[in-house]
Amino acid sequence: MALKIIPKNRRTKSARVKRVERSLRAFVDHVEQRLELRPGDLLKPEQDQNHLLKPSQATDYLGVSAKTLANWRYQGSGPKFRKIGSRVFYRRSDLMRFRKARRYKNTSQYCSGPRNEELGQ
Repeated sequence: MALKIIPKNRRTKSARVKRVERSLRAFVDHVEQRLELRPGDLLKPEQDQNHLLKPSQATDYLGVSAKTLANWRYQGSGPKFRKIGSRVFYRRSDLMRFRKARRYKNTSQYCSGPRNEELGQ
């Protein structure tokens, strides 16, 4: 009986490796949920809180349209932003603070939600 050599790219993962990967993925999902991050944010390298994001990245993070973000800038009701020349940028920490300030347990809290003055804006 000859030994069968399986090419490296066709080898399957062991059951133990699969269990560890599932456990790790569950842990990452749990941490992302506790920190109120969007799925996959924890595994991204640019997690620096002062990292500047473009408006397109900010819309992905907040889950709103670019038009909504532009309207918030105009009205002064959105997250803090920076202008460098004619370009607009958002700090990740400002977006996280903005999102966290708008977390409610019921609809009556929403009516009395934070105003820009309360957010320090």
